[in-house]
Amino acid sequence: MIIFMKKFSKWIFDLDGTLTQNNIDFDRIRNELNIPKNILILDHLKQLPATVAHELQEKLAVLEHEMISETKIAPGAAELLSLLQSKNFLLAILTRNTKENAIRTLEQIALSAYFSWDTIIGRREATPKPSSDGINLILSKWRENKDDCVIVGDFYLDIESGQNAGINTIYVNETDNCSLANFSFKCLGDIIEQLS
Repeated sequence: MIIFMKKFSKWIFDLDGTLTQNNIDFDRIRNELNIPKNILILDHLKQLPATVAHELQEKLAVLEHEMISETKIAPGAAELLSLLQSKNFLLAILTRNTKENAIRTLEQIALSAYFSWDTIIGRREATPKPSSDGINLILSKWRENKDDCVIVGDFYLDIESGQNAGINTIYVNETDNCSLANFSFKCLGDIIEQLS
């Protein structure tokens, strides 16, 4: 079945590394939290005793917050969101960061006006990606079904989350492709070309 991108009317975006240039220093976070390399941070914290995990979750949020001031917008992000908004499409954020940090990041890169705060979903509002919980929560807040919905992200967890929710997926990464995604692009500007 051929999927046409122009029909997508509900757009869910990952934030860090998708709408922003890579700003999260995961190596620094792993070092400060004493987490082994090549292990997903949130998955590791889930395995720890509740009191230890809570303490490290709070420290993680602080570390992520400290990195916001250096965040830069991804090329093509403002143009893509402006195009989607001009078509009255629904827009949301689904991140493994906290909602508070996501809002601050969107303010830092001047994209906050494109999103309603109630559809900015972080790891405290829903089970983090690759769970489909965040996508389902966004759809329920929109009071919409999953038809013509797509998630855009730069990491395989974004794509897996979309697949788990039964929606379309767009992978955006300049260094590699994702064969699991419905579409794979090097940059956000390539999406604009497909929608114009």
